[in-house]
Amino acid sequence: MENIREGLGETDYEIIGTIPVGAPFEKLESNKRLVDAADLVVLNGEGSIHHERPYSLSMTEALEYAISKGKKVALINALWQGNNAEMAAVAGRTNLLYVRDRRSQTELGGFGISAAYAPDMTFSKPVRSTVRAVEGRLAVTDSFYKQYTAEAYRYCRQHREVSYAPMIRSRLVHTWREDNRSRKLKEALYLRLLKLSGGRLPMRQYYKDLMFQQSTPQAYIDYLAGHEAVVCYRFHALCFCLQAGIPFIAIRSNSWKVEALLEEIGLSLQERMLSHEEVLANGPAELVERARQSDRDKQLINDFLISSQADNARIFSEIGAIVAAT
Repeated sequence: MENIREGLGETDYEIIGTIPVGAPFEKLESNKRLVDAADLVVLNGEGSIHHERPYSLSMTEALEYAISKGKKVALINALWQGNNAEMAAVAGRTNLLYVRDRRSQTELGGFGISAAYAPDMTFSKPVRSTVRAVEGRLAVTDSFYKQYTAEAYRYCRQHREVSYAPMIRSRLVHTWREDNRSRKLKEALYLRLLKLSGGRLPMRQYYKDLMFQQSTPQAYIDYLAGHEAVVCYRFHALCFCLQAGIPFIAIRSNSWKVEALLEEIGLSLQERMLSHEEVLANGPAELVERARQSDRDKQLINDFLISSQADNARIFSEIGAIVAAT
């Protein structure tokens, strides 16, 4: 979201607010008021518009409402997989449509919808880390799948040379409501107890993950960079590794997002990916060795990173052109 804010800052638009679309859009009257006041509505599709999931339907509701009010609408940074023709038709009515992988572009094309391509917004600017990797150290992220996360966490605890690296921030970090005070106190207490017990208390995985949360995206990248390799169950952890030059093993997620990204770069899925079961069956040293990259792989990644910045800059140039046309 930060990269999108920065990109929009280069246009003549003023950001008047943001709308969380995880909840049903039509049920939040404040969302409608914000759309009513806007000239342009930009929806960040992320990796969530797939298989007609609730988030996908909420995003479609937001698109339909903005279009019905005569607003200029841009759907950008979107994955599109396994959605119906009606949803595709709504996406096709936007003023600007950008997907973040070629597979999504092809699927929309099957409905007669033309979408432009630019990689995930994570790649819109360079990411670096000055932290040096510790030889033999392996990091493992959490997963979209709860079972995978629990088993990955246990794997990390079983191996001293493996660090757990969940992509998590407290759900209460950005909240201010009075009724969240008790929840914040509970969270702080649970974290204290978990740390004192060395993570052994039988609490929800969410609280265990919070023990490892990093304060900023850069802090998380630096944490990953301190390891010789990272097992990436999370798409954006994979993006960070690609940008920071950290060797990785990628794990399939709940959509084709990982495979599509590696294909775009030109990397071998067979060499760069493992199943969850294969991760658990291998020791840390074997996984670190498996993650090593050839000079050719490094060059492919570097070429992709350079072109990605130009591709993403084009999105905001075209958003700016929408302003000029009105």
